[in-house]
Amino acid sequence: MSNINEKLSVFEKTIMDDAKKEADEILAEFEAKKSKIASKIKLEAQKEANSVLGSEKEKLLRAENEKISEEAAVYKRELLNTRREIENKVFEEVEEKISEFRKSEKYFDFLKKAVADAAESVGEGEKIIYIDKKDAEFKPLLEEIFSYPVVIASAEIKGGARVSNTDKNIVCDNTVSDRLLEEKDAFLELSGLKIEV
Repeated sequence: MSNINEKLSVFEKTIMDDAKKEADEILAEFEAKKSKIASKIKLEAQKEANSVLGSEKEKLLRAENEKISEEAAVYKRELLNTRREIENKVFEEVEEKISEFRKSEKYFDFLKKAVADAAESVGEGEKIIYIDKKDAEFKPLLEEIFSYPVVIASAEIKGGARVSNTDKNIVCDNTVSDRLLEEKDAFLELSGLKIEV
């Protein structure tokens, strides 16, 4: 019997060893599958998180860019307003100086030269000289010097003169108003206050 018990013991040990080996293999396979599934779930979760993060990051970047654009627009408006204030102040000062100059003794010489240059520019023929209403006191002197009719212009010309050749239908604007308009157009470029849009 002892032989049978030994055989049973050996048989039992063999079965137990085989069972343990098989159990270890099943456990190893289970752990491998578990690890693979965990990696897959982790990878999918990471992808989902990255997608959500990317979407949120994109939203944040878009919101930041919108805020930057709004701030840039506010800054540009402030800059334009400041530029307009500077331009207005400069031209107000220029007009004050022109007003002072028109009251000086040198102004009549300037006016004569403005008329002479404009008259020469329109060429030979019948001419009409237009002056500002504030220069009405010079009308008789200008008619005497140039022998052409002098008319008070309906619009303010701030000094200088406009001469019209009625034969050739040519006009030369040699007025301070015209020069101021030209200077205003060039002011932004020359002053360095031009703003690129």
